[in-house]
Amino acid sequence: MHLFPKPATWTVATYDGFTAATFLGCRQAAYRRLALDAGIGSGDRVLDLGSGPGTLTRAAADLAGSSGQVIGLDRSPEMVIHAQRLGGDSRVGDVARPPFADNSFDVVVSALALHHVEPEDRDAVFAQAFRMLIPGGRLLVAEFAPPFGRLGRAVAKGVFHTEIADDPRADLVDRMARAGFQRIETRRSGVVTVVRSIRPV
Repeated sequence: MHLFPKPATWTVATYDGFTAATFLGCRQAAYRRLALDAGIGSGDRVLDLGSGPGTLTRAAADLAGSSGQVIGLDRSPEMVIHAQRLGGDSRVGDVARPPFADNSFDVVVSALALHHVEPEDRDAVFAQAFRMLIPGGRLLVAEFAPPFGRLGRAVAKGVFHTEIADDPRADLVDRMARAGFQRIETRRSGVVTVVRSIRPV
């Protein structure tokens, strides 16, 4: 029995409240760091997969500037409407079947979204990211890092379900490699694990 509903069923307000608490009030700075880690620069074309309320989309847009293009894609109309109200190009769509052409983006990012995708569709997300990136394009995925200690992990499983309690690094690295990505790097940054890679030239 879980104390809260599965994250995929949360409202925008619930999601915003949870992520704000998770990042201890430093959510904007944490997402800007992710955008910087992805190497986003002026003029880049960026796709944010599972963009939710658009926090990472907006951070990426700040770095890409007026000469760039940043698109957020999320399956929740409620999240997309909320993101659009805050500014930016957010669209409703399936991250495993994105409606964009080959070689459309310089950078693809995804933060705290992949655990909402059904396991059988996750390889497709990476294959699609590979397809949409230009040769030499960059992929960055951030997912929740497991809490430290047995008690912390037990609490995470009981409160927020297993997708937040398990260590995602090996799974993310394997899926990136199967899709064809190279130069895969991982690091832990506070409450998230960050994995980034390159589509080879």
